[in-house]
Amino acid sequence: MVLEARGRLHREGRSTDRSRVTVFNKEERMARPVVNQDLCVGCRLCEAACPQVFAVNSDEKCELIGPDKCGTCDCQQAIDGCPAQAISWAD
Repeated sequence: MVLEARGRLHREGRSTDRSRVTVFNKEERMARPVVNQDLCVGCRLCEAACPQVFAVNSDEKCELIGPDKCGTCDCQQAIDGCPAQAISWAD
């Protein structure tokens, strides 16, 4: 997959530096999470999985505090671990 991204970057006249390819490839696939607070049960599993992205507010509902920081954690783990299925990827 990295080689595909590297080839695409080269064809587009962009840098093919390996460190930049990885970041580009992550951003290309990365969507933003969304939270349905009506479904949230306040279990805090999302907050434990991705503390820079999710927090539980005073109403004991999950909210996004850093949707652009999914690269710092495993948002998919938070989505998969949510017992209420209140977190998903934005379209």
